Amino acid sequence: MGWDATQIHILGDGTAYVYESYTLDVSCYNEPVVRKKLRAAGYFIDCSKKPDPLQRFECVRNAFIGDPLETCTEGFDCSPF
Repeated sequence: MGWDATQIHILGDGTAYVYESYTLDVSCYNEPVVRKKLRAAGYFIDCSKKPDPLQRFECVRNAFIGDPLETCTEGFDCSPF
């Protein structure tokens, strides 16, 4: 059984730190921690108006513009194999 996790830490300068990780059975992978530019505030207001919780989640998860501005840590594979 597996799962994925997304952490978004919104900063006050219109950017956010984003971290994603994935697991499947005893294997996992951690994406790099990156800083990305956020869409305008109105985008988040529109996200909050979506009727379905999954739609709201996906909306916020896709709130970034362009390539990462910087990479804070590299990704890594934590598989025991």
